Amino acid sequence: MQLNNINNNRGGNKRNIFIFFFFRNYYTWILWFFLSLYFFTSYFSVEDQSSPSSIRLLSNHKTSSSFPSRALIESSATKTTSFGLFSGMKIYVYDLPASFNDDWVTASDRCATHLFAAVVAIHRALLSSDVRTLDPEEADFFFVPVYVSCNFSTSNGFPSLSHARSLLSSAVDFLSDHYPFWDRTQGSDHVFVASQLAPANDVVFGYFF
Repeated sequence: MQLNNINNNRGGNKRNIFIFFFFRNYYTWILWFFLSLYFFTSYFSVEDQSSPSSIRLLSNHKTSSSFPSRALIESSATKTTSFGLFSGMKIYVYDLPASFNDDWVTASDRCATHLFAAVVAIHRALLSSDVRTLDPEEADFFFVPVYVSCNFSTSNGFPSLSHARSLLSSAVDFLSDHYPFWDRTQGSDHVFVASQLAPANDVVFGYFF
């Protein structure tokens, strides 16, 4: 009887631990979904020309060839954006070897423009964002720039995922060897972006779960 009680207690503790990590990961991914959506849209968006700042810019230019550049408008829009929900949040962006990110862009320019290459835009937006911190000790989250969606080696034009799990595994090994932060929380505050369709994401994130 006593042995059964011990086994039941162990089983209950395992279930409680599983439920705790499940919901923590669930809410982390929900938060990062909206955060990623915010950065992705803000990176590509252009400030509404009906805004007072845009009207002042355009009023001084009469011909289409002298309109302000998109870069100028986007720069102004970025500076005046209110982060609202993300106020006070700090994100540390890992500086990983190029084999995890930039090499994929070099290998195929589609990596930076393809439908499923949102990770590139999010990474670049974070590098110049107000929420970025250079001090990992004060970070709330850690962004891991691994471009798992950028292997355009298939004949159908979609990214291949044959490399995804090995690439993620190598990235985690690198973080564990060079930084203390992954092992501190078992990666629960680390964020990867995989912008493929849902079945493909099951393949990618199956590495973690």
